[in-house]
Amino acid sequence: MADAALDTHKLVKKLTASGFSEDAAEALAEALLERRDDLVTKPDLDAMEQRLQHELRADITAAKLHLVLILLPSMAALLAVFKYLP
Repeated sequence: MADAALDTHKLVKKLTASGFSEDAAEALAEALLERRDDLVTKPDLDAMEQRLQHELRADITAAKLHLVLILLPSMAALLAVFKYLP
């Protein structure tokens, strides 16, 4: 999912500056590089959020329509029954 380039040199510099050994920093950068396709970017999340919001709105609209289609005939049947009650 992630299309962004991973600057491993910059990452290694940051990690070593914050206390990682050179070997550990390089190993971590390499592991991240290998798993880069599994990473998710903010644009990926934004696109997914938009898609889910659209699907949710569609599902809510369908549920409302379903309720109307169930309730209207039921209400009509009840009104018909009440019409014939004393």
